[in-house]
Amino acid sequence: MARMLMATWDGAGNFPPERALVRQLIARGHAVRVLGHDTQRAAVEADGAVFAPYAGVTQVDAGAPGIDAKVFDEVVFAEGIGLSLAGEIERARPDLLLIDEFLVRAFEVARGSGLPIVALGSTLHSFLDPLPMKAIVEASDLILTFSDRAFELGAPLPTNVVHVGPLRPRKVDAAPWPRRKPGRPLVVVSLSTSHQDQESLLQRLCDALGELDVEVVVTTGRGVDPSSLIAGDNTTLARHIEHESVLGAADLLVTHAGHGTVMAGATYGVPMLCLPMGRDQPLVARSVAALGLGAVLEPTATAPQIQAAVVALLADYSMRQRCRMFADRAACERGDGAAVELVERLLLAR
Repeated sequence: MARMLMATWDGAGNFPPERALVRQLIARGHAVRVLGHDTQRAAVEADGAVFAPYAGVTQVDAGAPGIDAKVFDEVVFAEGIGLSLAGEIERARPDLLLIDEFLVRAFEVARGSGLPIVALGSTLHSFLDPLPMKAIVEASDLILTFSDRAFELGAPLPTNVVHVGPLRPRKVDAAPWPRRKPGRPLVVVSLSTSHQDQESLLQRLCDALGELDVEVVVTTGRGVDPSSLIAGDNTTLARHIEHESVLGAADLLVTHAGHGTVMAGATYGVPMLCLPMGRDQPLVARSVAALGLGAVLEPTATAPQIQAAVVALLADYSMRQRCRMFADRAACERGDGAAVELVERLLLAR
């Protein structure tokens, strides 16, 4: 059994695959301690890991307004995150460090510790090209990228980058979504779980889809109250619904093209309509279109433009076939335990 210390942050889409990895490591008998923001405590402890809060840092909540403006100062280059990691290394004496790729100060401390370092990537590695954390992340012993290599569109990558697929916690108890209108196509709308001022776009989507002969499920995430939206009789509004419950029956996924949501859509073979709002989303949306897995609209698209795109995608049989073939290929190529095996192999080598 090894002692492992993970440093993460409340960045919304980064956390589910990291949680899944923690669960798998614990199931293999390893002890995992997770350093994170207070909003992550309950989830970490539910997974069976030990939670350690950052000390002397601003607590970040991805669901609160203004998160994007805070990321570089309060997360990427936050001195307190590095100092907290140094303190936890001294207290916990871990055998290996697992660090979210956005935590630059944590990587600086990790490199001075002499411990093996695994970087955890929750988006396309090629997204880091223009960002200042690229060099320090690539100095890690191993970079686990929770993505599909095809989405990198042939971009050259360092040899220590390994794509292990969109690792997600298994929801064995996630019941299938109870269809209200089973004779109609099911359209799922899933924008960011974090706050990106998406209220206007959500309302336009409700306006557009409410006039179509479809069943609609709209998830608003932490940042938007479902009761603030006006929706048609064919629409169900909720803050959160497990992807595992609803995507298996979906005919179309309308999304902001956040990496985690797109990976879920690709896993279930669902065509996607992407309306990227920022961050890594334009890059991810470009990959969706290039791979023939969906279409892209500007987030300022009008309700009639959204309607036309939805109708066209629902009628595109060849796209549905491509999406299903992509999902089948991806399922055959990746193993559920690949990430854990790579971490254990690094421990043995060191």
